[in-house]
Amino acid sequence: MRPRIILVFPAAKKYIKLPARGGIYEEFARMTTPAGLVNHITSRQYTNLGRAQFDGFEAEGFETSDIDPAPLPEQMRLIVPIKSLTCRLWVDVDTSLPVGIEMEIDAGRGLLNGFQDVHCEFTACDFRWNAELPEGILDPNIPADYTPVDFGSISPESAAWLGATGVPIGLLACRGRCTGGCRRKGPRVN
Repeated sequence: MRPRIILVFPAAKKYIKLPARGGIYEEFARMTTPAGLVNHITSRQYTNLGRAQFDGFEAEGFETSDIDPAPLPEQMRLIVPIKSLTCRLWVDVDTSLPVGIEMEIDAGRGLLNGFQDVHCEFTACDFRWNAELPEGILDPNIPADYTPVDFGSISPESAAWLGATGVPIGLLACRGRCTGGCRRKGPRVN
């Protein structure tokens, strides 16, 4: 099976399937390893934020705004047209494993945000590296009553359903990763 990107919108009973061309699948796979994530951030122009407490860990922070969304498929850039993205990665000084990510994203008018300009901030923590996953958990089991989104027929008016349901789903997914209530103690970088 060829790699692909699948977005599912349960409240609207719709889904989008996009081809993962040009090595994007491999790039995402590399970034999901601890070393790959650290290398992805530190291979760009970044600022060392020094040490701070993050979610109970003594961590070293790295910040970059040098994230280029160009490798994403064109359809993904239409879904969420990212204008700017700032990422702060926090790495445990004892284990060298990432313990947290803070992101700020400004996106232009796109399908996922109901064709409105959006500013999002989120924090991900409580990572479980090398966790066992149940068989089939990542299989795209799309219910039979869900319908595909037709990019040829999308307009701001016809996509209102997605703007109302897509963003909360994304925010809930991010909050779900922070079950322990991520906390950072140290200087706030603006």
